[in-house]
Amino acid sequence: TVRVTLRTKLLATIGGPLLVGYVAMVTLAFRHNRQVALRSMEDHLSQLAAHHAAAINGELTTVAQIAHSLADGLTARPNFTEEELYLLLRRILAENPAAFGSCIAFEPGGFDPQRASFAPYVCRDGEGGLTSMDIGTGTYDYAVWDWYLIPQRLRRPIWSEPFFDEGAGNILMCTHSVPF
Repeated sequence: TVRVTLRTKLLATIGGPLLVGYVAMVTLAFRHNRQVALRSMEDHLSQLAAHHAAAINGELTTVAQIAHSLADGLTARPNFTEEELYLLLRRILAENPAAFGSCIAFEPGGFDPQRASFAPYVCRDGEGGLTSMDIGTGTYDYAVWDWYLIPQRLRRPIWSEPFFDEGAGNILMCTHSVPF
């Protein structure tokens, strides 16, 4: 025969239900606190994403405005010299760290009837400096790239899809192009 003491009976009848209640309260508190923490984290991440989206939108708006101002300037004064164009592009990049590069791509013969194509381009070189080149010479045919072709045909500004600009910037980029 098993002898059960009064202490064992009390522990079983009082302690058991107390233990079950305690475990249930801890479990419910954990679940509630977890939901509160997850909601708080979601709210924080949403605010953080909205902040970064606004910052990126501001930078993209600035870059787009650069292209619009450049097109307006070229339309108002179409007789820049080659040297002046390169100086203008270098100044644009020096004053706008959000921009990687800037190009003025003329229609074939549009800058000089003696030249098939001319597109002065200045971009960052990755070492804190700027590189200048004419992407209208050599093997880089800018007239087939979407950043040139689409706004030329549509006669309106566009943002290009991301692309790797092999042969010019040699970097993944998006371009805001404004016909002039």
